[in-house]
Amino acid sequence: CTSGLRRSLESVDDETCTWSLQAGEIDDFCESIPNHERVKFWDLVNKIERELIYMKGVTNQSQRSIDAIEIFCGPQSTLTEQVQKLGGIAFRFGLNQGDLQSTEGRRRLFALVLKYQPRNIWMSPTCGPWGKWSQFNSQRSLVAWDKINKQREEMLSQIALCLVLCRHHHRCQRHAHLEQPKGSLMIRLPYLQELHRYMLSAKPDLCRAGELRDPQNHALMKKGLHIMTSSQRTFDSLNHLKCSQDHDHQVVEGSTVWQGRPMLRSEFTENYPRKFSRL
Repeated sequence: CTSGLRRSLESVDDETCTWSLQAGEIDDFCESIPNHERVKFWDLVNKIERELIYMKGVTNQSQRSIDAIEIFCGPQSTLTEQVQKLGGIAFRFGLNQGDLQSTEGRRRLFALVLKYQPRNIWMSPTCGPWGKWSQFNSQRSLVAWDKINKQREEMLSQIALCLVLCRHHHRCQRHAHLEQPKGSLMIRLPYLQELHRYMLSAKPDLCRAGELRDPQNHALMKKGLHIMTSSQRTFDSLNHLKCSQDHDHQVVEGSTVWQGRPMLRSEFTENYPRKFSRL
């Protein structure tokens, strides 16, 4: 019976599927095996949806909308900086503004989103537990496997928040963008399959999209990104900017020196290059 149903689903036209489900409407067949993590995730989504609904009732909308809110960013993120330098209005919401794994922190964020109605929300949640190094390390021992899976479970609230914000902006006909390093398992989670119904996947490489270079030896660093975006214009601007394969790369592993202090290259590449943020 299940295989017959699967064949029926596969025969449905992809374009029809894209328009048949809206933000928040879940394809019941995408998650057929109940488990603890799945139950926890949807409990978090429902909780965060209620927090957003509550803040709608107590937040007055500003007469002027802003261009962007950047979430899960550092205090000197280049994306917000470049929007401001280009004459736009953008706010950051990182750890300095509030803990987004707490109800209080999320309510502060929702107050900003609802008041200023940003035309764009850019989200770059913690990638550590989902990245390639974590995938490699989780295979080394049972202890490492348990540690990384515990970290992933702790990060579910960030992913649930991203889903709620993508839904909200889709319903309001504004744009949302979710960024992860290429190869991150986060965007592949079955819980986020809904996003593929109304968002596009851009996969640029920062050696070309941002001229990302090692600050010590100035060699280009490839670092691919996977950006889910609701904006066709953003997709068209970024997706073709893949490595041209005509230059050597500095590997991301190891250390470098930035502004006179040693730093892991993986930490250095967490900040977008100026050229990428400008684009």
